[in-house]
Amino acid sequence: VSMQFLSRAAADSQGNVWVGYDGTGSVSRYNHSTNAWTNYNLLQVGAGINSIRVDANDNVWVLGAAGAAVFDQTNWTFFTSATSPLMGMVMDVAFDNAGNAWIGTENGLFKYDGTNWTNYNTSNSPMAGNMVKAVVVDENGLVWFSSVDLVSPYPGSLLSFDGSTFTAYTETNSELPDNWVNRLALDTMNNLWVLTENHGAALFNPNGLVGYDCIDRDIDLCDEVTTAMSNVESNQSDITVSPNPAYESIAVSFNRAVSESVSVQIVDASGRVVRDNLILKPDASRSVTVDLNGVEPGVYLINLVTISGTLTKLVVKL
Repeated sequence: VSMQFLSRAAADSQGNVWVGYDGTGSVSRYNHSTNAWTNYNLLQVGAGINSIRVDANDNVWVLGAAGAAVFDQTNWTFFTSATSPLMGMVMDVAFDNAGNAWIGTENGLFKYDGTNWTNYNTSNSPMAGNMVKAVVVDENGLVWFSSVDLVSPYPGSLLSFDGSTFTAYTETNSELPDNWVNRLALDTMNNLWVLTENHGAALFNPNGLVGYDCIDRDIDLCDEVTTAMSNVESNQSDITVSPNPAYESIAVSFNRAVSESVSVQIVDASGRVVRDNLILKPDASRSVTVDLNGVEPGVYLINLVTISGTLTKLVVKL
């Protein structure tokens, strides 16, 4: 690769890696099997590659400052103002299960079914502006896209579209950290990863984040939570713990009458017993206090052995 100003990259199912260059309408394909590069000058799409995406049929979409080019692994097809309704910058594209391409441009969002074009813009939707910088389609077929206006005061929004209804999200009606959204991605749990203009990256899911219960902790601790949770018994609803996470001690309260003494075990995520045979007597509130001093920070199971059986609760020691 002779030019070093790279702007975008993607990979197709053939094992090829595609890179696009900033400031020129060029892309290069790297073939792993032959260890060879092939360069394509796509002058029709304008100077600058905004995005490279690959659809379910392994077509490579290259989006540029003046149009789009699609490579079917043999030939290129160009969508510009001369051959399509696309005019000006083409920013991003995503694909639904019906084979439609959803294309973000500076003139709104376009739906292309292979024959027909449909344009959504500020005249027929609640978009804040006609510049659509990012598009993704989630596992439910919901189209998510950003919308910004390049005219002061520069409003922006994140929108979803189910084919008939638009829903707009902003800083004022949601936890979106910034109205200007530059890039979007979906994880395998259908959460949106949002890259914003002024407030960094954020995770967004209007229905509540899925799978990120320990997002505010380090990744090793998250792995420990996953391991420990696989060992938690189903009867943990019989007890509650507070605080959790905890520093020096934790109060374990029984949700049913317990009159006898309780034997306590502290077990780490690997199954090793850290402390055993701590005999405690519930107080009047049916609660026992477990001392965590000397226990290393991490994820643990508190096993409470009573005459009626063993109760288990997962706790985090900070």
